Amino acid sequence: MRKVNRPFLVLFSLFFLLFLISCGGTQQPTPTQPPTPEPIHTPTAAPASGSASGEYTLAAEQDSNIPGVPAGLTEDGIPYRGNPDASVVIEEFSDFQCPFCGRYVKETEPQIVETYLKPGKVRLVFHQFPLRSIHPQAEPAAQAALCAGVQGKFWAMHDLLFEHQAEWSGKENAEEVFQDLAEKIGLDKKAFQACLEAKPFSEFIEKDRQRGLERGVRGTPAFFINGWFIGGAEAFGTFQGIIEKALAGERPTPTPTLSYADLHPFEPNPETPGRTYLGDAYIGSGTARVVLLEISDPLCPYCRKHHLEVWPTFKKEFVDTGQVRVVYKHLLGRGTKSLVPAEAAECAGNQQKFFDYLDTLFAHVDEWSKQSGDTLMATLKKYAADLGLDVDEFSSCLENHEMREKVQKDSRTMLQANVRSTPTFIVIVGTQSLGRIPGFLTIEQWRDVMSQVQDALKTLENK
Repeated sequence: MRKVNRPFLVLFSLFFLLFLISCGGTQQPTPTQPPTPEPIHTPTAAPASGSASGEYTLAAEQDSNIPGVPAGLTEDGIPYRGNPDASVVIEEFSDFQCPFCGRYVKETEPQIVETYLKPGKVRLVFHQFPLRSIHPQAEPAAQAALCAGVQGKFWAMHDLLFEHQAEWSGKENAEEVFQDLAEKIGLDKKAFQACLEAKPFSEFIEKDRQRGLERGVRGTPAFFINGWFIGGAEAFGTFQGIIEKALAGERPTPTPTLSYADLHPFEPNPETPGRTYLGDAYIGSGTARVVLLEISDPLCPYCRKHHLEVWPTFKKEFVDTGQVRVVYKHLLGRGTKSLVPAEAAECAGNQQKFFDYLDTLFAHVDEWSKQSGDTLMATLKKYAADLGLDVDEFSSCLENHEMREKVQKDSRTMLQANVRSTPTFIVIVGTQSLGRIPGFLTIEQWRDVMSQVQDALKTLENK
């Protein structure tokens, strides 16, 4: 196990299913787990009922902002532009403040427009998917686009919001910028301002967001093309390959819809206290903006050093204050010498005492590391009793190796993710990685890291 002398924080590094070129970390498709195909909706001339509250309703006829290209609303009241009878439908789930969504609009979409939209081969449907936790102005921008849509100018506002993203993203005067954009596209400014103040599309936006969650979206931009899925601001060639398949009538093989654990692996699962939806032990607030993924081994000397010297202060300053939630993953480097104690910690975790038990293991490593067989089992049970656990329940879990597969699966996953040493820490916001930190850090170094994390959060919000 190795020690590092200073923080190592590389923004946006890659790490298994988190490290993707998208806001929020949209999951990429794999040959064995493509998304469930969705039906293609045929547009109608009028929006679905309840598209907004009160007097504000999206106009049935929309200006596509592209000469010669039609636009309107789907039968669900969602804005589209392109041939309403096109055999290929590109459904985009997007966030107006997301920099990667802006990159797609700037670099990729123009090529799609020229190659497929203008010739009438595809229809583009735009769904709202604001990432509220990291993009506070995304929903106000969505309201602005939809308020423009009341006057038939959704797509004109859509295009300008992305074109001028840097002018309003992260700014306190965002609504003033929206007003300026409204003037540029010739809207009735008083009517537009009244709509912005009323925020009539909140329910509409949330319903759109739920559509995305139900279909496996967990970041932006995300696209469904006749059931095919693309996650992130991919190059035109990626879209072209799938669009051509869709034009040829090909569809992806149906598979079960992704579970909530796949979409939000590090969120607390209310049905299993102390564990995430993926089954990992965690400590800290369920609403913490930052997740620290700790990858560790009970026999790792620098893991022990972290827990004995740094963890109490780190927990007090960052975990107990609600800033950070720590989620634990195993990477065993000593075979069965680490395996059984790791299983014991997981069994304690079934009684919401995982981290207490882990601390006990590190504090007494000189004792249990020299033991094996029945002697080791007796010692591990004694630690459980000292922590006030139900010893019978703990013993049954440990003796039947109920948590062995969980521990071994963690190790396999970490190795596949190219994590080779312990401790290793991954800093995560939502489902987006902010960096990998290998090795031991002092509390002063951790404070520096957390300062960098806060700066990174501000950078994400301002992009």
